[in-house]
Amino acid sequence: MRAACCSIVWAGGLCLGLLVLQPAALANCELVTGNVAATPDSRFIASGEIVIDAVTGLVWKQVPEAPSTWAAAQAAAAADSTAGFDDWRLPSRQELASIVETGCVLPSLNTSFFVHGVNALWSSTASVDGRAWYVHFGHGYESTENTAVAFGARFVRGGNVPLFLDGFEP
Repeated sequence: MRAACCSIVWAGGLCLGLLVLQPAALANCELVTGNVAATPDSRFIASGEIVIDAVTGLVWKQVPEAPSTWAAAQAAAAADSTAGFDDWRLPSRQELASIVETGCVLPSLNTSFFVHGVNALWSSTASVDGRAWYVHFGHGYESTENTAVAFGARFVRGGNVPLFLDGFEP
């Protein structure tokens, strides 16, 4: 079990106080006080290079891909044959957000099952004006970026994730 640690919280050059991180009860990350773990270890099954999400039915690659453009990430997913499967793809925005560990930061990911490696990961969800959605696993937020920017990717296959995960409880 890890000991609690503290960080000074700064905003606009002013110290707002200390943020105390308690030992993680669920998931291999520093669980932020007051946050509930969204991706406990009991939700996942590791099998070689893949991770099965027992809640969504999605099958994930354990290790993210190196940064590339959005189009290159889509092409790499289509060509991937990890664990003998040939139907890998970029996850939708909702699918990718379903593995964000909202109880943790730096990373916002259950590292008992997933290799962190890259903070920003592309989703398959296009936005407007040459942009696409990505999820930032350092802090657990979603945003859009120009598709020519190089971000990482985590390939997925199968599953059935609801369009909105508000109130989602594994």
